[in-house]
Amino acid sequence: MANQDSPTAQLVDLAAMATDARGPARVGALWSLSAPDLNLNLVRFPAGDGVPAHVNNEVDVVVVVVSGEGVAEIDGREEQLHSGVLLFVPKGVTRAFHATSGDLAYLTCHRRRARLMPQRVQRESAALSPGESDS
Repeated sequence: MANQDSPTAQLVDLAAMATDARGPARVGALWSLSAPDLNLNLVRFPAGDGVPAHVNNEVDVVVVVVSGEGVAEIDGREEQLHSGVLLFVPKGVTRAFHATSGDLAYLTCHRRRARLMPQRVQRESAALSPGESDS
């Protein structure tokens, strides 16, 4: 995966990359590029797999299907996905993606944003006063 603050011009064969990644071992992000203004991600899922419903309140996203077929659920509306389709997903809407037959591979493109960080959960022992024990 490329993560470059000043990337050089590149020609990327997304179809070949998606084809080479077929099989159960390569799922999720296959390739990424972070430029000063943009994030690009090639994502792949086998049939029956995908991204659960979620809301992105930060950025609009363009999705271009590279190969396979699937369904995008956008605010409760189903859109059929197949090779060559472009889908614009505005920020603030609920979205989910699921591969329906074969492998679904798609490219996402959006304005660069901070990396997503998992939420921290404070353990009970960490909330104790100095000198207290949790045992």
